[in-house]
Amino acid sequence: VYISYLDSVRYFQSDPPGQRTLVYHSILVSYLAYVRTLGFKWVHIWVEPPKAGDEYIFFARPDQHKKPMKRDKLRSWYVAMLDRAKDEGIVAKFGSMADVYSEMMSIREIPLFHGDQWAITIPELLSRIEQEQQEAHAKAGGTAMAKPHKLNAAEVVQRAQAEIQHLKRHFLVARLNDTDEAPKGDLDPEVHNDLANSREVLLGHCQASHWQFNSVRYAQYSTMMLLNNLHRKPRFCLPGCTRGRKEDGTKMVGCDVCDNWFHTACVGMTADQADSMKSYICQSCAEVGIASSLGGLLEGP
Repeated sequence: VYISYLDSVRYFQSDPPGQRTLVYHSILVSYLAYVRTLGFKWVHIWVEPPKAGDEYIFFARPDQHKKPMKRDKLRSWYVAMLDRAKDEGIVAKFGSMADVYSEMMSIREIPLFHGDQWAITIPELLSRIEQEQQEAHAKAGGTAMAKPHKLNAAEVVQRAQAEIQHLKRHFLVARLNDTDEAPKGDLDPEVHNDLANSREVLLGHCQASHWQFNSVRYAQYSTMMLLNNLHRKPRFCLPGCTRGRKEDGTKMVGCDVCDNWFHTACVGMTADQADSMKSYICQSCAEVGIASSLGGLLEGP
């Protein structure tokens, strides 16, 4: 399990006040408890606070919410959460990456997550070692190697451990307690949505759609729009669409009731017919009687 880029806006209110951390810790601890029942064993946390003025996840936060946070403060926040999870029997132990990977035998033991620091650091380290090897070979009077020699595994591990030691305050690794039961299946359906693929995609979509969080009212609206798009991903056309139910640049016509869009070819219509129609009601809306209730809104050539 990989945790990074946590973000929040300070609109949460509680009675008694000042319970934001308690609630957010409870959410994370419950999440760790859940993934433990699914069979996950390790939790990797990247302690990476946003820089001053960064748009992290939520777009257009108030300026007073963009104050930079010290890494040690964020790390202490995560440690307090993991301490609670340990007290509740969910986490067995935790520490820095330097603690967990002090005896690793290969850099293959380091997991590489999309967007994580190590997905950049490890390839750069291997490239640097290879370059140093070629330069040493050239200084010794050799010619440039067409193919680099096999890298020394022990040296690679040693250099990687030095990097881990240098960045030990940046990462936390926790081992979840084993359970007495066999891993359960995830009861929630898997949701595929471009918004959930990366932080950059989500932030970019919020910017393009003006889903901003600079006030409570805007935050309420933007949250509802995000949830709607995450759980009800817009899909075009009919279930039997031959174009993958996507907007692919071909002629489409929009239903005036449900606002869905259909490829003209999929609904048996020519482009000229679509252009000459004053309005259009799709078959689904017509079948539930919407067309007649609107007094014959559907008009065609």
